[in-house]
Amino acid sequence: ALEGVNLEANGEEQKGLPVGVGSVAAGGRYDELVGNFIGPTGPKGKEKRQDVPCVGVSFGIERLFAIMEAKMQIEQMQVRTTETQVFIASAQKNLLRERMKLCGQLWDGGFKVEMAYKANPKLLTQLQYCEDRLIPLVLIVGERELQEGVVKLRNVKTREEQGNMSMSKSSYTQYNRKNWEDADFPILCQTCLGSNPYLRM
Repeated sequence: ALEGVNLEANGEEQKGLPVGVGSVAAGGRYDELVGNFIGPTGPKGKEKRQDVPCVGVSFGIERLFAIMEAKMQIEQMQVRTTETQVFIASAQKNLLRERMKLCGQLWDGGFKVEMAYKANPKLLTQLQYCEDRLIPLVLIVGERELQEGVVKLRNVKTREEQGNMSMSKSSYTQYNRKNWEDADFPILCQTCLGSNPYLRM
């Protein structure tokens, strides 16, 4: 049982927050609690319970998560469930091998890349996958893009697309991965894919 001064933390009520959970943390001294578990000590016939000074605190994890979920719903916040930075998508069939090679090129550049492993996934399904998981960039390749040495990039959040971007120039030879989100699409792709044979045909 708690002894002495007890401390308790309660969540503040916020306007518009539908969750009232009360106490979210409590703590204090638990001197007798440990002694109850370690058993008595001392000479036979004169055993005494040992007092062990200690303090402790407990948190209501479920209550804290309930508050966080309610705030996220009010603020319409979304949580990314993946660290993927770029998704490689195809607009036509029979491009699985090409998508895999592009993934490998970006992996070698240190980027977190993902693709659909079905042989012929639908483009709309691939784009919806990225929107659901908040993947920021989609690199779309098709037969025409491969033949012309160009690539199409899509900003998932704004749905803005930049097509027919030539990948034959390799003027951007170095790139700081830590700032990749602040870079323009051409810099990102020319840096990582400029030497890819599929984009120099």
